[in-house]
Amino acid sequence: MFRHPGTITGCWFIGSKELLSLKNVLVFIINFRDTTVYAISTEKHGLPEIMKLLGDIILRPNITEEELQHARQTALYEMEDMEMRPEQEAIILEMMHCAAWNNNTLGHPRYCPQENADKITREEILRFMKTNYQPDRMVVSGVGVEHAELVDLTNEYFNFSQTTWENEGIQSSPVNQEVAQYTGGDMRVSKLHEHKITYR
Repeated sequence: MFRHPGTITGCWFIGSKELLSLKNVLVFIINFRDTTVYAISTEKHGLPEIMKLLGDIILRPNITEEELQHARQTALYEMEDMEMRPEQEAIILEMMHCAAWNNNTLGHPRYCPQENADKITREEILRFMKTNYQPDRMVVSGVGVEHAELVDLTNEYFNFSQTTWENEGIQSSPVNQEVAQYTGGDMRVSKLHEHKITYR
């Protein structure tokens, strides 16, 4: 969701000038309900450059007000688009989680509620990253590369003392240690004429 030197775009990746200048590079980011995966595929000789960029993307993003505004607009568009589609699988899956884990862990919204879009701030994003983007909550893995080289590059470019949030003195939130509690339940929606969904 960030690019180097740091464009926030909601849920996808826009390549940086440095990354776009490299050949044979595939990049994608997938956000799941409880996990974010940053994946880059490239030729083996490009590993040092890719690891540096990945470290910058994850640990040293720049997040401007213009980028935040774009993210807010994207979040609103995605919610409106999701509600207006004839196929409703994404909304049904969201409702299933909300009903099954009511008000805890996996039951919290995956998508940004429309009423929260304007509450997204740079500080809140960096606070989230400071809280969750920590060594004990991350995995760096590689395929087709030398293990020792990957470890050395990870140690070099994933320096957690030189992150955007550390440099700016952002405080972390308490880490949620809550265990998922299945509650079961019932959730129904009314589809109004203007295609807005209300939960009850």
